[in-house]
Amino acid sequence: MKRILYIVFLILFSLQLKAQTVTVNGNKFNVNGQQIFFNGINTAWQPQSDWSLNFLGRNFDYNWWNNEFQRYVNNHINLTRVWVHGSGNYSPSMNGSGVVTGASSQFWADMDNLVSIARAKKVYIMPTFWSFDMVKSDAGWSTYYNQFRQIINDPNKTQWYIDYFLKPFLQRYENEPYVMGYDICNEPEHMWRDGNCGNLNRNNVVRFVAMVSAAINQNSSKPCTVGSMWIIFNSNKYTGTWETYMGNNWSNSSLQAQYNNSNARLDFWSPHWYAWQNNDAPFTKTVGEWMDDGTRPTLIGETYGGNISSGVPSNNCCWNVTMANYYLQSYWNGYAGVCGWKNPHEDDGEGTFNGVASGTNAFYNNYPNLVYPTGGTTTYFPVPGTFGAEQYSNMSGVQTETTLDSGGGLDVGWIDTNDWMTYNINVASAGNYTVSYRIASPSGGAIRLEKAGGGATYGTINVPATGGYQTWATISHTVSLPAGQQQIAVVATTGGWNFNWVSITAASAATTTVQAESYTNMSGVVKETCSEGGQNVGAIETNDWMTFNNINIPASGVYTIEYRVASLNGGGQLRFEKAGTTTSYGTINIPSTGGWQNWTTIKHNVTLTAGVQNFGIKALASGWNINWWAFTPGYKSATVDVQEFDSEQEFVVYPNPVSDQLTISFPEKSEANTLSIYTVSGKRLLQKTINSNESISLKSNGIEKGIYLLTVETATKIYNSKLVVE
Repeated sequence: MKRILYIVFLILFSLQLKAQTVTVNGNKFNVNGQQIFFNGINTAWQPQSDWSLNFLGRNFDYNWWNNEFQRYVNNHINLTRVWVHGSGNYSPSMNGSGVVTGASSQFWADMDNLVSIARAKKVYIMPTFWSFDMVKSDAGWSTYYNQFRQIINDPNKTQWYIDYFLKPFLQRYENEPYVMGYDICNEPEHMWRDGNCGNLNRNNVVRFVAMVSAAINQNSSKPCTVGSMWIIFNSNKYTGTWETYMGNNWSNSSLQAQYNNSNARLDFWSPHWYAWQNNDAPFTKTVGEWMDDGTRPTLIGETYGGNISSGVPSNNCCWNVTMANYYLQSYWNGYAGVCGWKNPHEDDGEGTFNGVASGTNAFYNNYPNLVYPTGGTTTYFPVPGTFGAEQYSNMSGVQTETTLDSGGGLDVGWIDTNDWMTYNINVASAGNYTVSYRIASPSGGAIRLEKAGGGATYGTINVPATGGYQTWATISHTVSLPAGQQQIAVVATTGGWNFNWVSITAASAATTTVQAESYTNMSGVVKETCSEGGQNVGAIETNDWMTFNNINIPASGVYTIEYRVASLNGGGQLRFEKAGTTTSYGTINIPSTGGWQNWTTIKHNVTLTAGVQNFGIKALASGWNINWWAFTPGYKSATVDVQEFDSEQEFVVYPNPVSDQLTISFPEKSEANTLSIYTVSGKRLLQKTINSNESISLKSNGIEKGIYLLTVETATKIYNSKLVVE
């Protein structure tokens, strides 16, 4: 009897471990069918007096690693990136001519201990096999650099590495759930860029990565990636002649051009970002703006581990972001995780543990369920906030399924009348809240929001017919919620609909108005008496500008910006931008108002990130005055209900659905207009000026399969259309 119970325990334990395994779902990582954001850090090696990168197979310090992982637990760090070979002086084992024979027994014992600590602490590790350091000829680095160069340059020796080291490694840890996936090489581009790395042939380096990725995909279910040193080598968005081999060296086509095998592919992206790169950043660019393939998860594998400002080392630009905001803004921009850098000695000037922890703790405080989607304690979603429909604490009658809604993941379906889902929330303060539901339905239904277990009913809302179970729309109503931790229930008073997410935001927030004459700095403009009282800013000519400092944006999302303007003849244009940069949040045309003191209000939508920021208004074309500008907080979503789309709108979008080439037509208009495309969560993927007839490639702008909101802004109106990309 005891033996049977023991076998049952082993089966249950095995299933429990398997349930923690990380999988790729669209451009997100999942655990237990729930999205996980990697709140990560770098622990490339352990601190040693000789500053060696090697510790596996050498002098693995169990107590240091055990204590280090406990620090991660205490600061809500759920992933660390660890270098396996380091500089290659202790693994893999070789015969002297670049032929790999395996690894030492001490290596396997050390690696087993590292994995056991990760499992016990429930912190994922991402083993990074190679680093460019392995081919460096500098004294004090790799003793065997010439052999490692042979492994890169000779595909037969690459295959020996795969057969005698990689495959045994993959087999050994295939069922270890806290080995989340594999990073093939740290910053391999150095191998062809740097003289001390041998200026290896770029095609040989790509072939090595292709062969290793194919072996991982053939012999393991875990995802793989490459830690690219610079986005210009991992995306086709950046062009120029200032670096050789710019473009996505790690795309499927690039890898398979060097190794003709369909398994030669990366499952997720893992570029590195440091301030010296000057190619925008994950906290300023969405995945679709930064990468040319936003259909895979993007994990920032390395980045400066602290607050970033003009004072950080090697910073040639004007970045300014706290680490607390870095993690949050990266998530809002669609990234799947961030791993801040800290050297084990924490004195290399590129980050510290405390710096990284400020980011991981801030993210956990906002999204605990994304850090620990399978957590053993009760998770309360913060309100205001957004959470997935599948993240219920309890339910009756429903099931989850893969969604076709933009962003991927799971939705809740098979919802019949009287089915329900409960959610644990923590409301910051009592008051009125706007509750938005992401729904899809062929025939309609109804929702009741109530206190879980019955009792108080907070509100009811009808679900419109959207055209199908995967044709998505957002509906909203206003309810009054008490403060504190509580449990709410979403009840289907009439079934027949699918449910993807719910967003709860403050129902009302005052518009913040900024007087134009209150600028902090300016160029070329003058103040004058305004017919509406006070002063306005006039004499505005092309390239004149004003800056406004310390403007608080309460939450990241899409906002309505209004301007009070006057113009005798029209034809002016302004750009709303990040002060001191060319980063544009949006442009708008100034109409003729009939006089320099005949005032009218115009508006457009822009995407802003949370925090106190400095903004600028620049004249792209002259001939207008400005009295004030304002933004409306709480405009958190760019989605509109499908019932609101007007089949007789003044512009035509075709084909819709579309696979790539989209045409925008203005039958009766010829002036320039501003086109924007937003995700359903309000992130702008594209903004450009278009004329009366224009064709646009969606794929080249990072817009993949999904449902989007398309807006066209003229001088006086904003038109909306749902856009379906197949």
